[in-house]
Amino acid sequence: MRKWLQALALLLALGTPSLHAATALLLSTDESGNSDTNAYVSAALDALNTALGPSKVMDKRGALSNSAVVGLSDADFQGQNVVLLVTGYEPIDAARWAVVKNQLFTNPDAIFLFFVDGCCSSASNMEEVTKALDAATGLGLTTQRYANLFYGASQLNRNSPYSGDFESQPFISGLDAALISNVPSELALYLPPDASTFTPSAGARVDTLGFLVPKALNHGGQGACAFVLADSNALGNDATLMVGNFVRAALNPTGACQLSFPSVDLSVSLAPTFSAPVNTTLTLPIEITNAGGAQAAGGTVRIGLPMGVRVVQGGLPSQCSQLSGTQDDEPEELQCSLATLASQASATIALPVVGQEVGTFTLQVEVEALEVDVDLANNRAVSRIVIGGAVVASSHPVPVNGLWFLLGLSSLMIWGATRLQARARRDKQ
Repeated sequence: MRKWLQALALLLALGTPSLHAATALLLSTDESGNSDTNAYVSAALDALNTALGPSKVMDKRGALSNSAVVGLSDADFQGQNVVLLVTGYEPIDAARWAVVKNQLFTNPDAIFLFFVDGCCSSASNMEEVTKALDAATGLGLTTQRYANLFYGASQLNRNSPYSGDFESQPFISGLDAALISNVPSELALYLPPDASTFTPSAGARVDTLGFLVPKALNHGGQGACAFVLADSNALGNDATLMVGNFVRAALNPTGACQLSFPSVDLSVSLAPTFSAPVNTTLTLPIEITNAGGAQAAGGTVRIGLPMGVRVVQGGLPSQCSQLSGTQDDEPEELQCSLATLASQASATIALPVVGQEVGTFTLQVEVEALEVDVDLANNRAVSRIVIGGAVVASSHPVPVNGLWFLLGLSSLMIWGATRLQARARRDKQ
């Protein structure tokens, strides 16, 4: 039965019309001196040839190493629909990696499939891939060594909105892998067998062996779609089936790579300047807006008040708490929870503060979404708080009609002075 299902899945992969017109570029480190990993690279090449046809595959094995025989340039990527990268024991050369990253970040027409071994001497390869995709997305991705050296079945996360294209590959088995951490559950495709749940909820961050970055998330759609598996040993099980499945998923014109991410885009806005007299309550309206197309499940707002400006005693909003700055001579830092925010909706935190001394101070605010935020550039805002001198009240109140009274008194004084001057002139005569 298993062989029949594999044959059916492969038939579906090969039967996709777009496969016959697609081209692929195979890149690898030079594993010729390592029999096991060299076999994985060869298996990947054979699988691409089976899926697309040998004339459609550019063989650049060894191009990720500093090879004098096999070069690598931006021109090699032009017109390629799929770029399949495999690494084993050997490290990726920094100059060659710079070429790959440039294409990853700027070539939205290509789809990258990474099979990068996360073990041992090559662990730095997976770390470089993770760092590159973190730079592309701003997700905060990290890499860690996976303690489970052999994993029998890394399971497909069917809660992911991108999982549909990968149903023909419900499990992946391998060894000597790495875990990519802090991955949004929506992007996590293959979960480790010891995961706490195989159906993570939307907005959660999880560890994963394989994840997807849709094109829409890579530099705002300017970069490539990328699938990453932190293990190349998995190619040793059934590379023809696996690569065929992934190539089919990659080339689906309405598939995972082309889907827009359920976008949340939280932003924070403040007036450029607030001002008030010293020791007077000043209310700061901090506005949070979800400019994305999807509902935000919530978020966190962090507010940094400078020394000399503090929250009015007893005035802290109910959704906020003090993180630091319990003493008056310390800057006060607050954290506020954000409730569910619909697309294009806004919420305001009204924060009452008091300036304890005269001067100009800097207010800093940052918002963080629970889900992936597609634009981090608008998540921070800075404003000035200008505290002026106190207003001095008069000890002798002026009557309501005091202005007219003073004008009349001044006129009488001028008239009297004029009369005295006239009398003095007459006496001299």
